[in-house]
Amino acid sequence: MKDKLYFVGLKAFIVNEKHELLILQGSNKMKPEGLWGLPGGRIMEGEEQTELSTILAREIREECGLIQVDIGEITTPWRFFTKDKAIFLLGYTCTYKGGEVHLSEEHSSYKWVTEKDIEAIPFIDGYKEVIVSFFSRRNSK
Repeated sequence: MKDKLYFVGLKAFIVNEKHELLILQGSNKMKPEGLWGLPGGRIMEGEEQTELSTILAREIREECGLIQVDIGEITTPWRFFTKDKAIFLLGYTCTYKGGEVHLSEEHSSYKWVTEKDIEAIPFIDGYKEVIVSFFSRRNSK
């Protein structure tokens, strides 16, 4: 059997004081356009030795501006596949501390959502199930 090569990405499950989760909508610069996901991105060339939380902090700044976030532990690993890529993602539980979200050109909108909102939102493939699972684990604590 041949080894499968994966891209590795880091995602932030940023939760505010109301227990709402921050999600971002992809702009026309993203494929597929208009679907919702989480802040974060891939580990870039040259970051191989960089602390993962530092990479995630960079991604949050790039996508959300200078919001204040405490980056917690890895709580949600998952993987998904596109027609030409396999991506392994590590989801960090993060706490929103303040600041105004300023989106990059990769995203057209953001919103804070509760578990009840999730079903009606068109997410990137694989995200809805992971977000539902994230809320379920938080609610069972």
